[in-house]
Amino acid sequence: MNHQNLPMKKDNTTPQSFQLSFSYKLIIGKLKCNTLQLIVIILFLTFLIMLAVSVYLAHILKKT
Repeated sequence: MNHQNLPMKKDNTTPQSFQLSFSYKLIIGKLKCNTLQLIVIILFLTFLIMLAVSVYLAHILKKT
């Protein structure tokens, strides 16, 4: 990779965060190709979060 072609910013961005944002952009770019897939993933994640919250609440209610 040639660093001279990249516009250098004078901020404290570490290579790790740059790599993270790059992979994030790559994932978003891949997901943009298939909107239906993105909707399915969001619904699945929402379902998992709801399931985790319900299990957590049930655990709290059992304790008391």
